[in-house]
Amino acid sequence: MLEHPSAYEPDDDTITLELSQYAGYAGLVLANGGLDPTENSFFYKNYHFKVRLTLSEEESWAALNSGKMAASATTVDVLAAYGKHFNVIVPVLISFSRGADGIVLRSDVKEIANLAGKTVVVSKFTESDFFMRYLANKNGLAINMRKDLQSPAALDKLNLVFTARVDDTTKVFGNSLKRGKDELAGCVGWAPMTTDLVQKSKGKAYIKTTNRNQLIIADILVVNRGFAQKHPDMVKGLVHGLLEGNRLVEEVKKGKSGGAELALLAKAFTTDPKDAYDRDSMNEELGKVDLSNYPLNKAFFEDKMPLGGSFNRIYQEAVRCYGKELIDAETDTSVFVDTKYLDQIGKKAEFASQKISIVPAPGPIHKLSKVKGVELPTFFPPPATDRFPIPVRLAGENVTLQQLADRLSEALKDAGYAGKCSYYWLDDLHGPGFAIVTHIEHIQPNGKPVLDQRWGFDLPRYGPLTLGSLLGALMNADPGRYRLLALVVCKQPLVEKETPMTPDQVVILNKGPSWLGDSPWKTVVATVDFHLIAYLYEFERKSRSDDPALMVSSDLTAEQHLQSTGLNDDIKREFSK
Repeated sequence: MLEHPSAYEPDDDTITLELSQYAGYAGLVLANGGLDPTENSFFYKNYHFKVRLTLSEEESWAALNSGKMAASATTVDVLAAYGKHFNVIVPVLISFSRGADGIVLRSDVKEIANLAGKTVVVSKFTESDFFMRYLANKNGLAINMRKDLQSPAALDKLNLVFTARVDDTTKVFGNSLKRGKDELAGCVGWAPMTTDLVQKSKGKAYIKTTNRNQLIIADILVVNRGFAQKHPDMVKGLVHGLLEGNRLVEEVKKGKSGGAELALLAKAFTTDPKDAYDRDSMNEELGKVDLSNYPLNKAFFEDKMPLGGSFNRIYQEAVRCYGKELIDAETDTSVFVDTKYLDQIGKKAEFASQKISIVPAPGPIHKLSKVKGVELPTFFPPPATDRFPIPVRLAGENVTLQQLADRLSEALKDAGYAGKCSYYWLDDLHGPGFAIVTHIEHIQPNGKPVLDQRWGFDLPRYGPLTLGSLLGALMNADPGRYRLLALVVCKQPLVEKETPMTPDQVVILNKGPSWLGDSPWKTVVATVDFHLIAYLYEFERKSRSDDPALMVSSDLTAEQHLQSTGLNDDIKREFSK
């Protein structure tokens, strides 16, 4: 549990910033001229304050929240995990991990999908935990959390046990391998610990995959909110110094400089003299990260990343992977992001020639295991509130059903449904075809989404909670309207059943796979007799004490609902390319 929020106060002209032993933070170290506060740093020369950098593998979020340090570095998924309780701002992207995070498996476990019934050790609510959940979800695996190795394991799920720190996951798995036990199937950790583990395992373990070609682990600067409000010039200096430091590190990586800089970084990141970095090993670690620059930051926060991986998309993916049963996530990411510091330095000359340089890394890309697709539940379709045949041309381009699903997914993503859809194949009786079902969402009377508390059946907040507002909410609760959309590609419209859809069935549909699994139908080419039909299910919940009830009819048609979200235009745009 995070401590009560309190503002950090500088020690005279010096602030404390905590990092971990990770090459992605090299820019901050170079800008500071090492770990210790000095007047020779970029921060002092340009903004008249000094920075004390400390290295720790602890998750010190309570200390950051309570004002014991000015700032720290973490990943977007961690922010989602602590959500509403984390009193910080995010002013800048530091880097992307491109291979530094890896999944190590026993040599007899060949695929992620083979982890059902087995146990992997991760560090809870860190990128280790998130990366494993992310890949498990992509491979159709549900998660079971074990208190320890003595507690029961689920035979049909991926089981997770936890360590307090990420660097302990490799130690725990390594010790299990040494004892010849099969109690653990793998771990998720950081390089170089993961590579060291594999080398010392004598063939008993291997690195199954890393995040080299998956822009899912994004390192960000998190700043104590009270400190940022009182000392905005210092936050501006941190942002500017970070980007300047990253520029210097990129010069090192390109070979334009490097001797003194690599030596400084190797010294700073060496925490154990027995396992010290040298210039070569430091340069190798730098190759596993993509450091941010100014245009990459703009694309990251404005959701315009060329290969995905924006702040909002990663955050929402983390919320979906953990689930609201496990975390109390803040759904409005704007409460964290503060890009005014980037805007203030954006016109400086050193940023004018910078370009986004994120590209796929060389080498093989980890491919998802062939997991059998899930069929649409037999209760679907119940009688819809309305339905609408979307007039798009599906034939004529030799497009497969899998490719159609990918294009619809892009349209849904553009309309704000990223990570908020379930994917199903139709059964043998109604196929070939598939259905994409959006998660239940809270809507306004005009059909536009309610952005605050959008997802789920919860009624909206009533603003500041006072005795009067509480009594008013209880006695005169506002009605809540909710929507679920099912986009079905099929040859014949599905025959609607007689029994209305229930909230329990909504939950079942929304817990479906987040991608289409393997099926012989994925290579079927859509011919002229295929149709795209939108089924609308609109619910009304009259008060907090009432269950949501399906609306037999609505003052909005299914077409108007699609237009209100922008989805109608996004689908047409996607299929006109």
